[in-house]
Amino acid sequence: DLAFKVKNIYHEHFPEHKIKNISSTHLTNLTSVTTKPPVFETKGKLEKQKTNREEWWDWYFNYCSKSQQLKEGWQFEDNGQKVPDLEFFTRRRSIEKVLNGDYHPEKQGATR
Repeated sequence: DLAFKVKNIYHEHFPEHKIKNISSTHLTNLTSVTTKPPVFETKGKLEKQKTNREEWWDWYFNYCSKSQQLKEGWQFEDNGQKVPDLEFFTRRRSIEKVLNGDYHPEKQGATR
């Protein structure tokens, strides 16, 4: 099943993150993203991401793992440190932000 494969790929790239069971939210996110894949501009043209393939998820988590912010998370005064989890990474909005480079230093990184 794709959800379990995605979870394993995620943990290969983020071994320091806690291992959680696959939640209903994660399954909902994954189903949404695979049935209506995000569109991303590459080489001047819009392309649908092939998010129903293991290879895409491996590429995606590898790209995410290059971001210090996504590896370490965010520090909040009132709530302490928040580290992104599998549910965060499978949300459509998170995927779009990652694909736009919002969390990578060359794009100055998103604050949240």
